[in-house]
Amino acid sequence: MTPSPWPVRLAARLLEADEREIVLGDIAESRTSTGRAVCDILGLAIRRQVTAWGDWQPWFGLVYVALPLGILLGIVSRFWADDAAQTIHLSLSNWNGPLFRNPGGRQYVVELANRAVLHCAALAVWSYTCGRALVVLSRRTSSVNALFFVACLFIAVVGTTTTARANAIDFDHAVYGVVLPLLIRVVAVILPASIGLITVRRLQSTGWTAFCAVASLAATVLTLRGIESSLFFGWVVDTSWTRPYDIAPVLSGQWLPGPDGVVGSADDVLGWRLRALPLLTLCPGIYTLTAIWWRRRVDLAGASPQLRGPDA
Repeated sequence: MTPSPWPVRLAARLLEADEREIVLGDIAESRTSTGRAVCDILGLAIRRQVTAWGDWQPWFGLVYVALPLGILLGIVSRFWADDAAQTIHLSLSNWNGPLFRNPGGRQYVVELANRAVLHCAALAVWSYTCGRALVVLSRRTSSVNALFFVACLFIAVVGTTTTARANAIDFDHAVYGVVLPLLIRVVAVILPASIGLITVRRLQSTGWTAFCAVASLAATVLTLRGIESSLFFGWVVDTSWTRPYDIAPVLSGQWLPGPDGVVGSADDVLGWRLRALPLLTLCPGIYTLTAIWWRRRVDLAGASPQLRGPDA
């Protein structure tokens, strides 16, 4: 059988694997032209998407995973990427300077590096569980929801900057101001989310899913203060006519001490709702674990009459 042209194979990637092989086989046998075959495949993919969005799972993934986690991780990852870029700039620019000759200076740099590594690892874990959750919710619509996730990751911070950029000159250089922050966000957020979308078909075990949920919980606990900091220092209104200012004073609510533990400083958290936002990072792992456990329980109940109960 003659292989299908590459445009046809590329369009067929929009279909499920089993359906893709059948469609490509039918096109090869019918000898349909390349243009007509691509149009037919795109029409079929659109119809499949419309049908899939008729269920509640894709909308749940969009409203409770892709949009909120995309916005939250967009703000957090942008601030942490700027922080990591500053750490790299500090290390490279002072490699042979007095900072590294001083034991206290070396310890300070090591602490900054450890914090940057922890932040990147936390972002990777959260993003990976987001990708897995989108596939578990609805495999057919997971790619569309992933696009919304990536869009929110960058659109959520448009028109704002970070206090690091407002108060430092390190970001004037393109490497530290553009390349490194973008690379860190791609490697720590987009790449793990993509891996979660791809590998979830082979990693449906309850044990691995439980490990991911526990890792997500550990990452949230270890970086809780860092998330709170990023919600203020990482989201500053960017104006060309006045000095950038935090959005915190605009919000209303009860003032709570921020990461420094002192009420009245710049990082104070307003109200329990804002303080509860870091808990959103736990939702994808918890839902994935619950869904896989429930599906396996249903499968076992269907395979074993003893598990169905007396009314089965």
